[in-house]
Amino acid sequence: MFKLQTKQHGAWRTLIWNLKWAHNPFFWIALIGIIITNAIINVVGTLIPAITVSLLARNTPLGSMALIIVGISLVLAGAQWFGPPLDILSKTTAFETQMLQINKFLYDTVRVPYEWLLNPKYDEARFDAARFGLLNMTSGSRQLFSTFVTLMQTAVTIIILLGLLFTIKWWIPLFIIVIGLAADSLQRWHQRYRQRQRKAIAGDYARENYIDRASMSEDGSKDIRLYHLDRALDHEQQQAIQHEQSVNASISMHQFWQESGISVLTGVRNLVIYLNLLTAILTKAISVAGFTYAFNAVSSVSQQLSMFMVAWGEFKQAAHDTDNVRNLFATEDAISNQSATDTAAKLPNVPLPITFDHVYYRYPDADADTISDLNLTIPESTSIALVGVNGAGKSTLVNLVMGLLQPTKGKILLGDTPITQFNRDDYHRYFAPVFQDSDVFADTVAANIALSADFDEDRVNDAIDQAGLRDTIKQLAHGTGTQLTHYIFDDGVELSGGQTQKLMLARALYRDAPVVILDEPTAALDAIAESNVYQHYRQMMHGKTSIFISHRLASTQFTDEIMFMKKGRITERGTHKQLLASGGDYAKLFAIQSQYYGKEEQNEQQA
Repeated sequence: MFKLQTKQHGAWRTLIWNLKWAHNPFFWIALIGIIITNAIINVVGTLIPAITVSLLARNTPLGSMALIIVGISLVLAGAQWFGPPLDILSKTTAFETQMLQINKFLYDTVRVPYEWLLNPKYDEARFDAARFGLLNMTSGSRQLFSTFVTLMQTAVTIIILLGLLFTIKWWIPLFIIVIGLAADSLQRWHQRYRQRQRKAIAGDYARENYIDRASMSEDGSKDIRLYHLDRALDHEQQQAIQHEQSVNASISMHQFWQESGISVLTGVRNLVIYLNLLTAILTKAISVAGFTYAFNAVSSVSQQLSMFMVAWGEFKQAAHDTDNVRNLFATEDAISNQSATDTAAKLPNVPLPITFDHVYYRYPDADADTISDLNLTIPESTSIALVGVNGAGKSTLVNLVMGLLQPTKGKILLGDTPITQFNRDDYHRYFAPVFQDSDVFADTVAANIALSADFDEDRVNDAIDQAGLRDTIKQLAHGTGTQLTHYIFDDGVELSGGQTQKLMLARALYRDAPVVILDEPTAALDAIAESNVYQHYRQMMHGKTSIFISHRLASTQFTDEIMFMKKGRITERGTHKQLLASGGDYAKLFAIQSQYYGKEEQNEQQA
């Protein structure tokens, strides 16, 4: 069951976590270089007027004065020359870190339990991590890097300038620090407001994301056009955007009051300090050079402090945004590591009985159980057909068997061992499923069958022959080396629905697992092709346990046993003739379907 970690790690701990992703060994050199060059530019730039005044006051010879000024200028020029390359190196490291995190974000989707993908809360957590922590250039990990660099370079400059100010007027640095703390309080006040407002528009983000995905999906885009849903979707999106704009306007207004407060504090600070300095120079309490330095230093500190306060606010917000990513990764890693490190039972390579022991399953946010107190044993090396009306729980039962879903209550055993004691990835290899809506990947025919770049060509061809796909492969330009789909390759081939299902059947045959799952495997096949598959079904599945799901009751008669599901339970089981003779729900449903299947099914009923 998905439960997101919601720990607030703090800005500096989150920064340390983020820095661990920075594999560029020159990043720290760049960071130190940026701090040094920035300090040189600002401190020396502040000192030049005071140095010049001091030299003039001492009647320094013009040649010596010129030499000193030229030397200072060369130092400034060197610092300015080194600045851009160091900044580029720092930004490149931030970009590389962001890309590493995005790669993990995408990869983790296929590592987590399948049932997490059915949970809206997991989808919401991934959306928040992507929008605020990964894919936005002005927030998250990338922003954390850039604001950290700004914080360090301004902090060092401020410390040096305040230290020099302390030698002239000891109370000025302390007064500046007090005003800075007051400004920080205003920033924290605004940050709390911003976080509350973000929660208020979370639903708008989710709605926009859903509309975008529905519009881009192949199936959804057909319905949108055929049923003219474009205006309705546009109306929904405009409402979400308008509410989002309203909330963002509120945040901007709140930020205006925060910045206004900081401006007032800055004005008070400058007024008090400058008046005191003017009084000191008029009363000759400080030298002209000291006054010049102090006046410029206060101005430079004011500028650097403003940059520091802005960066500090953005740094804390970026850390909060990055927490979305960090908590998501920690939650995903915990379940993945559990699967990888648990002491797992040895998985057999032969069919064993599969037992449901008082199993319940309820989907996330559902009001009722889909599977309810199910007690069932599927004997090894037998073929079972699962039938029933839509929503009876057939696909859910199969997903539970394969470990894609975990029971809400009860346990499932393979032989005498609970399936939770097996390594999850190893347990999945125990099954060869064929789903009605399986995907064709953008790769060759052979790779789609073997699901690996390293495959046995002979086994691939055997699977193609058994699945009845040989005639299709012969028509392809490059045979089993033909690329499928147009997603990556312009000359990729798109298979028909029937060809795709045969490809999926070949995939299951190639895997040669002890248990074969066929979920509506002939739904897209014509009657002749469907009949051919059924004729070879027993031969293909010899010695294996096979579970076959179908809505067509007449197509299940070749199995050893038929199980009829109703409201999450097995209510009838037996052979086709036995179930017809019992006159239960199976017989009633078969009679209804026979009216539409034609004379062939009616003759089978009489047989």
